[in-house]
Amino acid sequence: MSLYQWDPALETGNATIDEQHRQLFGLANNLAEAIASCALTDEPLCAEDQEMLANAIYGLCDYCVEHFGDEEELMAISAYPLLTTHRSLHEELTGQTLKRAAEYFNDDGLVPETLAPLFAEWLSHHIQQHDMYFAAYLREQEGGA
Repeated sequence: MSLYQWDPALETGNATIDEQHRQLFGLANNLAEAIASCALTDEPLCAEDQEMLANAIYGLCDYCVEHFGDEEELMAISAYPLLTTHRSLHEELTGQTLKRAAEYFNDDGLVPETLAPLFAEWLSHHIQQHDMYFAAYLREQEGGA
């Protein structure tokens, strides 16, 4: 069961960006599913559960960095005038995500259940408020409306 459903209203019209956004939602779902699987028992996590949860967290963090880098490269190539602002928004989420992941791995009290919702909610808002403007800019640069 997917907790974080991809909403077609989030599609920017750029196939590469949209596919990466869908992948990010999928990774948030993988993390949520790993957490749910580990929460089925009150027992301490076994090594297999710890590895599954760690892989889900690493996967989300790694792809977050990769996607934002790809998107920023596209912005730079297209001379997007809001690149600096957009990059700072990416850095904010990346920082929050990596900080929470580090808290989990360092046993600093992170409840892993907070990471997937934080990420999915932020990403939805970011796509609606910022990526749509970039996609419109790209269409304009390509001569479309």
